[in-house]
Amino acid sequence: MLTKRKRRILFVVTLGGFVALSIATLFYSLGYRVGPEWQIQKTGGVFIRANETGADVFVDGKKSKTTSLLTQTALTKYLTPRTYEIRVTKENFIAWQKLILVTPEIVQARDVVLVPTQLPARALGTTTPLYTHYTIKNGTVSVHQNSTSSPLYQNVNKFWELPKSNTLLVFGNNKTFYTENRRSAGATTSLEFLITPSEYIPPEVPQTLMSLLLSKQNIIFSDDEQRVIFWDDHTIGSYWIGEEQKMPQWQQTRALGVFAIPTRIREVITYPRHEDYLIASMGNGIWMLEMDAVGGQNFIPLYQGANPQIVTKQGSSLVIFDAPLYYEIELP
Repeated sequence: MLTKRKRRILFVVTLGGFVALSIATLFYSLGYRVGPEWQIQKTGGVFIRANETGADVFVDGKKSKTTSLLTQTALTKYLTPRTYEIRVTKENFIAWQKLILVTPEIVQARDVVLVPTQLPARALGTTTPLYTHYTIKNGTVSVHQNSTSSPLYQNVNKFWELPKSNTLLVFGNNKTFYTENRRSAGATTSLEFLITPSEYIPPEVPQTLMSLLLSKQNIIFSDDEQRVIFWDDHTIGSYWIGEEQKMPQWQQTRALGVFAIPTRIREVITYPRHEDYLIASMGNGIWMLEMDAVGGQNFIPLYQGANPQIVTKQGSSLVIFDAPLYYEIELP
């Protein structure tokens, strides 16, 4: 029989247990977890955006999620702060993997491109495919389209394609930058007509861009025109020219060393629809290259042959030349 004192003790114990459980539930729902040394930690997460549905996401070797049918994404929540091995796999595709540092209250987002283990290359024959491209000879820029050539700009020293605006940036013999063969209002050789300094773009950005354009032999603009990518025989670099707040989450500084390899790098282009990746021609292959080198850099073959060269990128199709044939590859 419970005495009054025992009932009072039982009530206090029950109430205390309820309060403790309620607090624990609240902390759990807010994303707190117990760390390895029994300390309470705020958790983070990893968000995967893939190019494939039904891809399995593994965290430290344990299956966590599968990319959804509609959005091709997967979110792993409530990870205590530390470095995790993230691996994304799908049958008949080359696995994507990286070490990702999870920090409190932050969801680390990564763009994942899965490449089939067998990526077919369709032979196009020995005749050069028709495609639009630009050349410069004796200071004249010409456009080649549908087997015809037309002069566009004269008195040109160098030029670069601007993919988003579908025009050319020209550096004239008079040491001035132009677009559409006209100098924009207020244009200066510091390229401030192309990049307007603001709260998020300091004045040194157009100045640095000008220096890179004039000093680098191989340099291109990204498809969204937010960065430039440049390379020499053995290294690839990048510089972010857009607003700092729009930089990818993984990128910490505007200037970025992307890749270095003893093999000679022939060409570099941007990967369509995936701004965090490049396509590079080197050695006996064409490779997909992840720009983020921290935690392991995904470097995956798209084509392997003898001495392939990139001819053009048209939408998601890549045309290459590997003597004596031209090939077309549909990029994943």
